[in-house]
This record gives sequence, C-alpha cells and structure tokens, in this order.
Amino acid sequence: MRPHFQACPAAAIALVVSLGFVAGFLQAADESAPQKEPDKAKALYREAQRLMAEGKYDKGYAKAQEAMKAYIEKNDPLAWLLLEKIELDKVQVHVHLNMGPSERNPPDDGVIRPLFFRVWTQGQQPRLIEQIDYEIGMLEGKPNTAAFGISMPGAHGQLDSMEPDSKYSEIRAKAIELVEHRHRAS
Repeated sequence: MRPHFQACPAAAIALVVSLGFVAGFLQAADESAPQKEPDKAKALYREAQRLMAEGKYDKGYAKAQEAMKAYIEKNDPLAWLLLEKIELDKVQVHVHLNMGPSERNPPDDGVIRPLFFRVWTQGQQPRLIEQIDYEIGMLEGKPNTAAFGISMPGAHGQLDSMEPDSKYSEIRAKAIELVEHRHRAS
C-alpha cells in the first residue's frame, strides 16, 4: 500500500505550504511580541547572595542595598531579602535585609531595623528560636546609634551595641558571637 501523499502530490504540496505558512506566522508573532526587560532588582539580589556565598560580605551587602533600591523603584512590596544562611554548631542563622516601611523611608528621628538574624534549630524540621534585630537609631536624619536587640512578649532587650557606621562583615561577626554565646548550651 502506498502512502497517501505519494498517491496525491497536490495534498502533499498543500501540507508543506501550510506548515511553512504557520511556521512563518509563529516566527513573525514571536519577533513582534514585546521583549520582557530583565528584572534588575532580582538580578542585583541574586548577585548579593552570590557575593555572600563567596565570603565577600561587604560587597554582598552593598549589592543587597542596591537591590532594595531597585525593588523600591519598581514599587515592589517585598518585605525582606534572604542574604545568607550561616551554619553554626548548634543552630542555623538566616540573615534578612529588612525592607519594611521605616527601612524604605527612614525617619529623621527613630529606629530602623535593616537586618534580622533569625535563629533556627537544626534538623529535619527546623523551628524558629528567636530573632535578633540589628537596629540603628536615627537622629536628625543620620545614624546615631546601633545595637542588637531582641523582642520578647511584652518587652524588648538590648544585647550589644556597635558603631553606627560598622561594615556588614563586622555586624555579621558580632551577630555570630552573640548567637553562639546565647546558644552554646542548647
């Protein structure tokens, strides 16, 4: 038995012409479709995480701050960026760049909390133990004080202070020291 298209060359030609038309139409439609711009904020965020993973903490933090500005520019309500996860002996620390209202538009006088250090148990089902905030006291629109704080039901405690112009690598080292001290017997 001979294939149908050998028996009917006109049908074979019509099919080839139709397929060529459809392919050409699809290619033209693809070329005329608006090209999606790359997401600048997301690219900066991923670059920040990459730098953190490479141990380039200060560069990574600077890149994360650029990402935050890009998220603000595009009016994205994202609340925080996960910068890194720090594995310690007894716990794991997730470091978040906070992008809340006060951090997006710092007050002239007041407190901003640009970093959260969320302390988790290790294991198959980690649970949040505590959150340590890195807080900056603003006075007349400028950073005046910096401290690590922790909120508890009905109270807030200060764990340690730092210079308000401290680098991320210094903040990170102090946070690790505080967490290890607080959870060495856990």
